[in-house]
Amino acid sequence: MNSVTLERPALHESDRQIMETLAHRLQQLVATPSGPPGKRLFERLSGRTHTVLISQPQHLTPEGPLPVVGFFGQKNPWVSPEDHRALWEIDEQLLDEVSRFPGILSVSCWELDDGNYANLVVLGNREAAEHWRTSPTHQRAVRDIAPKNYLSIRIHQGQLAHGQVTLLATKNFTF
Repeated sequence: MNSVTLERPALHESDRQIMETLAHRLQQLVATPSGPPGKRLFERLSGRTHTVLISQPQHLTPEGPLPVVGFFGQKNPWVSPEDHRALWEIDEQLLDEVSRFPGILSVSCWELDDGNYANLVVLGNREAAEHWRTSPTHQRAVRDIAPKNYLSIRIHQGQLAHGQVTLLATKNFTF
């Protein structure tokens, strides 16, 4: 990573709104039983690809508060086909690992209009995010895969309560 900056969350209102849209859709899915926990749901949301993994639906209460993490990556347009394939492979590995990882309640991935993706991760507690950072698969994604596939990444820490997402901190990584 070339640089990491801390930013005021208020600068990212559009990201917050996207996270809230994903949270609302997640609540709709939880209210409608769709199979066993850990099952991935694929759908179109506003005409774009939307993937949801719900690993612990019993803890996804609408009132919250629940910690959330938002990921917004800006793709590198010059990425090699091999590096792009490595991104999709590690994404699959991460989703498989998340379904068994304590403290991660759900992951939602949504393709945006510009071809980039937004991810919303809902956690059972803040410690789950710290524990997730110790995952060797996640560490490899951060260290080896992300710098080749993205120009920059925004990571938001926030809270979900009563259908509202509040951003608490934002880190911007530039490669």
